[in-house]
Amino acid sequence: TLGTLASVCASLPLLAQTPPNDTFPGETPLAGHVHVVTGANVGATSEAGEPNHADSPATASIWWSWVAPDSGLALVSTLGTTFDTVLAVYTGDAVNALTLVAANDDAPGLATSLVSFQAVQGATYRIAVDGYGGATGPIELRLGLPGPPTPPVITSQPIGQTVPDNAGSNVTFTVSVT
Repeated sequence: TLGTLASVCASLPLLAQTPPNDTFPGETPLAGHVHVVTGANVGATSEAGEPNHADSPATASIWWSWVAPDSGLALVSTLGTTFDTVLAVYTGDAVNALTLVAANDDAPGLATSLVSFQAVQGATYRIAVDGYGGATGPIELRLGLPGPPTPPVITSQPIGQTVPDNAGSNVTFTVSVT
């Protein structure tokens, strides 16, 4: 005797996984002068007490932290991200007590964001990226702080010369550096 074969098709909603840097604290740490990092705010949330970022309500923010290795002009952008972002940089240790350092919704002519600020060596900065109006997707975060100037290296010494005793004479010395 043959039995009856039945099949059941069910549709289950696919839930987005929460990004690892969705919460504060829990931000992804960055160290050094230059970074290009990727992430995504798909499945991200906002937190109680989280500030508006660039005057936009927090909806799906993700966080990074960065300790400035030197003092100088720091640039942070979301250039390379394919959706409209908001970007904010803060100092502070609690999401409901952050101090705004810089924020931007759209860099001139772009839907991505760009901020610059005077970084202080050793200070910890909290970087929030969110989608404008709840937009989500892959994010590219760029951070740059030029390092200290590199001193020149002398590759050839000047050749010794005897200076004439008469005033007004010129002597030329040549030094090569890289």
